[in-house]
Amino acid sequence: MEPTIAVYFDYDRTYVALLEPDPKFAYSLAYINSTDRPIDFNGTVENAIASQVLLDLNEILAEIGGAASRITVSIAMECAIVHTFPIPEEATRAQIRQMLNMEINQNFPQFEKGQFRSRVYTLPPNNKGKDFALATIMDKMTPRIPEIALLPLHGRIDRIDVAQFTAHDAYCYNYPDSLSQTVALFGIHGKFWDVSVVRDGKIAAYMSIMSDSVRDFGGECEAQIHKMTENLVPFIDGAFFFGAGLTSAKLHDATTKMSVPVHRLNALRMLTTSLGDRERDYCSRVAHILPSCIGSAVPMMNIPMEM
Repeated sequence: MEPTIAVYFDYDRTYVALLEPDPKFAYSLAYINSTDRPIDFNGTVENAIASQVLLDLNEILAEIGGAASRITVSIAMECAIVHTFPIPEEATRAQIRQMLNMEINQNFPQFEKGQFRSRVYTLPPNNKGKDFALATIMDKMTPRIPEIALLPLHGRIDRIDVAQFTAHDAYCYNYPDSLSQTVALFGIHGKFWDVSVVRDGKIAAYMSIMSDSVRDFGGECEAQIHKMTENLVPFIDGAFFFGAGLTSAKLHDATTKMSVPVHRLNALRMLTTSLGDRERDYCSRVAHILPSCIGSAVPMMNIPMEM
């Protein structure tokens, strides 16, 4: 393991962390900071890199420039499309590529050939024994924004991924005692929630929810557990919640209404640190926001097929 600068472009701000190897733990958190505003991924690359927010980010990067040559990036889920589609039993890579292209042509006709990049994960059979794959689809121009924004670091970007999937790795790294379990990860963000299932350390299911229509937080979370156990996985042992949209009130509501144990996902559980008291206090308050940031830097448990 080598020193790594992890950057998370969230929907409301950008987080930056420096992780260094530690002789006792795998990693030590050596630096943490964030901007006050997000970088806009919805406009042009030129507008994004010319914004005041990028200047704010550059000030943060200047504090740790040269501290690591390895860089990892996580991008908010709003910048990608996640699509699940059926595949033949023991499908080859070529078959999966062909079926993905068919799915994209049918469901996303706005995409032109060669406009996007896709990463595909094969899922375990669902409760009916059917095989599926899951694809994250992103416009090829989207990664250009972090690539340009992080040029002042003069490092190599090892990974650019989307937030829910880097959070999977944060969970696996920080909760090795739970890897044999089947858990639901609830990413509570702005207009959307992301809900996925990790079974034996591997992704088993995913769905997205429009949060604007939700009036009963805990009840909706329990409904999602029921839906997943009815159709996708035989059982769920527990639920972990994270994200900037998660509040103490929401976590309490989920705890009182859900039929499985509920936990706040702590992205720093298995990290040591030499940070001062002020930074430690900050970390304790945002540990549930950082899974996507920290998770991009730790080992990947799910290796996708690049399409």
